[in-house]
Formats: sequence, structure tokens, C-alpha cells
Amino acid sequence: MLSDLRPKARVFRIACLIAAAVAASLVCALCFLQIDQAVAQYINRSGRPEWASAAQMMTVLSACGLFILALGLVHRHFASGEQKISKDELILGFASVILALACVELLKSVFGRIGPEKYLATGAYGFHYLNLSVEPGHSFPSEYGALAGAIAGLVWTMAPTYRPTIFVLALLLPGSQILIGTHFVSDIVAGLAIGALAPSLMRDVLPASPVTPNSR
Repeated sequence: MLSDLRPKARVFRIACLIAAAVAASLVCALCFLQIDQAVAQYINRSGRPEWASAAQMMTVLSACGLFILALGLVHRHFASGEQKISKDELILGFASVILALACVELLKSVFGRIGPEKYLATGAYGFHYLNLSVEPGHSFPSEYGALAGAIAGLVWTMAPTYRPTIFVLALLLPGSQILIGTHFVSDIVAGLAIGALAPSLMRDVLPASPVTPNSR
């Protein structure tokens, strides 16, 4: 009977991943049709107030800061439980981040989306599919969003105690790019979704070993 549970659990997980991907796609479509332009225009009209400098700093620090914080949270979680992270868990973490960033770079070329800066300057809005050049832009999806989503997905599974903290930071840090006008809302949503789904996908390719007690 136990042998039947693992295939069923895997099917259920795959179904959840598909449902999450569909939901993220619908949210991105809604943002593209109703929210992206309005938010970009509002931020542009605000004249980049004082909080824009803070948002810029958050963007610069988001990649390394979120990664270091995630490592610290995971280390504290396992240390407090007298456990250690297996080599397979570390491989899973790095592979998930690499997969998320690789998917983002591929999708940028596939969609060729015009970013907020060019949209505000020229009024052009939309996608140039299979665009391999630098112009008109590769705004969709956001690599910062993918990085934050992948790290948040790992911490969500490996250190559940810190789920609220990592959830808030995963939204705030890449979201700062919306405030400084370098990404649309849907760019961030897509990046976060890709990053968050990457660890679950990699678990089927690189199954992690159970966490073992730390010998002392």
C-alpha cells in the first residue's frame, strides 16, 4: 500500500504545478490587459519621488541579499534541529536557481517584450515574438523575480518556520523594479512563478536525500 502512495503523491504534485502555472498565466494576462500600463503611467507621473532611490537600492541588493538571507535561514533551521543539509539538497538548490534563470533568458527571446521605459517614451506596447536582438527589449519575464521565486521556493520547503519572512521579501525585493520603472507588474509575476515552480520540477529530476541527523 505504501508503494502506491508515492506515484499518487507525484501525480498530485504535478497536477498542482499545472494548476499553479495556469493560474500564474491568467494573472499575467490580466496584468497585461488591465494593470501594466496603468501602473507604469502612474509611476512615471509621480516624478520618481524620494522612495525611488530606496527602491533602486533594493533592486541592486536583491539578488545577493535574498540569497544570503535564504542560506542563513536554512542554516539556522537545520542547526536548531541538530540536522544538516545533504549534498543532494545543495545540488537541488543550485540547480533550481540555474533552471529558473535559464528559462527566463529563453522566454525573454521568445516574447521580446517592450519594457516600461520604451513604452513610456514611444507609446509602443506589446510583444515581438522570437526577437533575438537587443531591441525592442527583453522585459518579460523578470530575472530578479525568477531568482527570488526560486530561493523562496527552496526556503518554503526546507525551512517552513520562515515562510512568512521569505514570502514577504520575495514580493518586496523584485517588486522594487516596478517602482523604478524597469519592469511591468506581469514581468515580476511571471518571474516569481517560474522561480517558485523550479524547485518542484527539479525534485523529479534530482530527488533530494532525506535530511540526516548531524553527528556530534
